[in-house]
Amino acid sequence: MSIEKEHFEAFMERILDRLDSIDTKIGDLSQKHNIVNGKNLLDNQDMCFLLKVNKRTLQRYRMTGNLPYIRIMGKNYYMVDQVHEFIRKHIR
Repeated sequence: MSIEKEHFEAFMERILDRLDSIDTKIGDLSQKHNIVNGKNLLDNQDMCFLLKVNKRTLQRYRMTGNLPYIRIMGKNYYMVDQVHEFIRKHIR
């Protein structure tokens, strides 16, 4: 079975166009941030990296009321301004 050069090139062009489209969509998704009422939100993973703590320590901060959070669809989020305030108060 052989493919003519023109058909092969057209097929490859369609594949490259599709890959470009996927790349654009992935780029758009990576640029979006979690925002509620105009305020940026951080999730648990972001907070663990930021504070250099594990998930259990983060849970302890929440349980003691030291770190305010909101729960959206089963996930915990933290408002950036409240996180900065927490850092100023508790982290040396």
